[in-house]
Amino acid sequence: MQQPLALKHLIADGDITVLQWIARMLLKLQTSHFGAISLIRGKGTRAAKVVQMLGRMQSEMGSEFLTGLTPEIDSLFILDRALDLLTPLLTQLTYEGLIDEFYNIDSGYVSFPFNLGEGAKIETGHRVFLNHTDKIYGEIRDKNFTNVGSTLYNKSVWIKKSYERRKEVQQLKELKEFMKGLPEMQEMHRLIGIHTAVATEIGKRTQSIEFRRRIAMEQSIIQQVNEREVIDYIEELINKTASITDVLRLISMFSIVNGGLKSKTYDFLRENIMLSYGIPQGLAAFLTLERSGLITKHDGKQLNFSAIRKHLKLWYDALQEQQPNDIAYAYSGYASLTVRLLENMISYPELWNTPTDVTELIPGEKAEIRNEVETPGGTPITMVFIIGGITYAEISALRYLQEKLADAGKARRILIASTNITNGGQMIGSLLPFFTPM
Repeated sequence: MQQPLALKHLIADGDITVLQWIARMLLKLQTSHFGAISLIRGKGTRAAKVVQMLGRMQSEMGSEFLTGLTPEIDSLFILDRALDLLTPLLTQLTYEGLIDEFYNIDSGYVSFPFNLGEGAKIETGHRVFLNHTDKIYGEIRDKNFTNVGSTLYNKSVWIKKSYERRKEVQQLKELKEFMKGLPEMQEMHRLIGIHTAVATEIGKRTQSIEFRRRIAMEQSIIQQVNEREVIDYIEELINKTASITDVLRLISMFSIVNGGLKSKTYDFLRENIMLSYGIPQGLAAFLTLERSGLITKHDGKQLNFSAIRKHLKLWYDALQEQQPNDIAYAYSGYASLTVRLLENMISYPELWNTPTDVTELIPGEKAEIRNEVETPGGTPITMVFIIGGITYAEISALRYLQEKLADAGKARRILIASTNITNGGQMIGSLLPFFTPM
């Protein structure tokens, strides 16, 4: 789906039209493409509503619902983005995630404001299509950015050695074989050049003092430490009239993690934003984000993030970035709550509605549909659907989860779907249309 305003419609405007679209689409997927799905579960108010709508639609169809299509997907898990508004606000730290943060990926296309190298055959500013057909991109897109440079270097060494094999060719047959593989080598060489140029530019930004400081502040917020330092940093950004979306991302993170802002902090930040960015815009921003649940005043009723973080290991101290050992690698230590919930729902479906069901730790309705169908043998398939947007880093974490399950002898394909792909700037920008996300 391409519904970039879905979250705004749902959490700011109270418009649930998109939920009806989702339910109809999921019905059509079953009746026209994949066959009936035996297990469908939703967590979160809007996800539960979609499951309930879908259940009614299936009932209305009666026997027609069970078409002659062979069931291909054995489970569908639907989550409400509102369960986890924190993750999209954080800076993504995968290669693909950082491309989206800095340059905005639009339906797979991105325009880079710099030269991609002489052999790239792409002019500066022209749109580049990034997908799995680019073999180099397919290999590095999901990596934490700290591992991208070494991968590109190893690939370039391999290409160089492949070219040097030409000198060793003596027989006509060997020459023909070499020439046969030459076009692929040349294309790989071109792609390595493109991604080396992109990684170099991203590296300049991620190595900057500004970027490192921001990541340090985000991690302090998640771990709920250095509160005074974080507030001082936000105040500094406001006084410098930094990007309003960057400022609001941090305030929203701080508010969500701490169960709201203390009245004194709330008033202080709102007043400073109005002074720096204008009274109408500043006031409207706070009111809209408060209505959306991103910025609130502390009243003791909000989610106990500290308990959730510890119970679900949302901060993973034993992370190995070079050889990832947890989904937290995508945010350099932080595990997306959305992906952690899905990890548990996929790995332990039998715990649903039991005392050890981790989804019970998060407020929000639940709903379930069971269709009496059997999927044929082979690798089972699970579809996940996020209502309100998913980030590229979360997609990478889900791909990692798929690999992890395979390594554990529990191979399962995970199909990923959402209303849209988002990031913190786009999410804040969609809620505040009078600002331009940066």
